[in-house]
Amino acid sequence: MDVNVVKNVVIDNDSKQRDRVLDNDERARLLTACQSSQWNKLHLLVLCALTTGERKGELMGLRWNDINFKDSTALLGDTKNGSSRALTFPPIVMMELRRFQEIGNNLIFAGNTGKPKDIRKSWAAALKVACISDKDVWLYVNPSG
Repeated sequence: MDVNVVKNVVIDNDSKQRDRVLDNDERARLLTACQSSQWNKLHLLVLCALTTGERKGELMGLRWNDINFKDSTALLGDTKNGSSRALTFPPIVMMELRRFQEIGNNLIFAGNTGKPKDIRKSWAAALKVACISDKDVWLYVNPSG
């Protein structure tokens, strides 16, 4: 008996859609808003995400010893898919990284506890200042797109 068992399944297209991608104007407004954030590294984090296309979780796990300042690269050793790879930073990101280069905590984006910073409040505030209403924007877009 040939029966299509999924014939009557209704797919909710809204649940399959990706979060909205920021346009160029929104990206510029967001970067400007991040510069005035109470958390002084939000601009660096967002700049890294927008210029590299990396996921927030991978960027939040970056350590200073992952950064090769000579080659403008970082080694992502524990990525979501379990592989390691090199990440190349543009000059503007390297300039910002040098501003924050620290000897203390090895995590670049550490909070007061020494663990990765909880950025939810800083992120929400920056979106509000940038007049971006979507809280679930797709930040790690292809940097060429």
